[in-house]
Amino acid sequence: MREYVSTLLSEEYDVVEVADAAAAMRAARDERFDLVFCCGILHRVEAPLTLLRVLGERLAPAGRIILETYGVRGGQDDPCVLVHEHGDVYARDDAVYWGFGRSSLDRLARLAGLRGFELVDAPEIAGHPRIIGVLDKG
Repeated sequence: MREYVSTLLSEEYDVVEVADAAAAMRAARDERFDLVFCCGILHRVEAPLTLLRVLGERLAPAGRIILETYGVRGGQDDPCVLVHEHGDVYARDDAVYWGFGRSSLDRLARLAGLRGFELVDAPEIAGHPRIIGVLDKG
């Protein structure tokens, strides 16, 4: 994964750090981005399809989203989304709603107007399945 991201970052980009995503999106209504990192967010939003649509709308024509989110154990070809109960993933953390496989992220991406989801890796980190990949505007 490190090599993959290094390759993507071999070109020069302007970096925009976002603490308040909603405020940043309002301020950048007409701005387009070549590369967006969405790490550790998708599994925490109540409407993941909406987030992917908004991010896709902000991409340049050949733009890409690097996505890291909670995954699922087992096969990546099941299009189902895992729905977590409060506290399933972390005790006292009520904001981890979803777990995704490759197929479910591919379908969400296409519904959001993106070309699809390319799986890069599906590691287990600290006992939790994760999924890392790329979504293209394409």
